[in-house]
Order: sequence, then structure tokens, then C-alpha cells
Amino acid sequence: MGSYEGASACYLIDANKWHDELEMFCVDTWEGGAEHQSNGVNMRSVEERFVSLACSQAAKGASVTKLKGTSDLALSKLLNEGHASSFDFIYVVGIQALQSGRGYRF
Repeated sequence: MGSYEGASACYLIDANKWHDELEMFCVDTWEGGAEHQSNGVNMRSVEERFVSLACSQAAKGASVTKLKGTSDLALSKLLNEGHASSFDFIYVVGIQALQSGRGYRF
């Protein structure tokens, strides 16, 4: 949760030595926080770079699913789709949530 351009997802895929078939769900609103807005970051471009990186990871045998929205809605969607026991690892970028004052809702 908190995917931005996808660098952390790419790192985890590159470092993967624990599963032959890796399935990753990346959640972000791609709206950016206050720090992005005040610095004029084009979040549409950031999201496009994420999509480009995610597609490049598919060549490495990883399945990357982009879920655009808040974490609470994305988690509900995943649970409704039968993923209740699918997760071995969950990575949350919490510092950005604290800095923006919004926080993640679980």
C-alpha cells in the first residue's frame, strides 16, 4: 500500500527467492499527498511510470495487479474476491500517510 512509481514492488520482485510464482497487489490512490501537491508533482505521470514498471516485471514471471483507491476499499475488494488467505507479506508505506495526515484505514 503506497506504490507511487513502483520501486519497492520492483525491488521485492527482483529479490524474490521464496516463490516461483509471485502475485503482487499494489494499492495507491495516485493522488499524491500535500508534499506532492505543494511541489507540483504530476501524479498522472507518476502513475504512468508505475504502470510501465509493473508491465516490465511481468517479463520476470511476476503478476502485478494495480488497485487504484484507498487501502480500505482495496482490501474489501480483495477479500470479496477470495483473497482472505492469499497474503504471505504486506508492505505498507506508513510514513507518507503520517506526513499527509490522512493515514491508511484497515
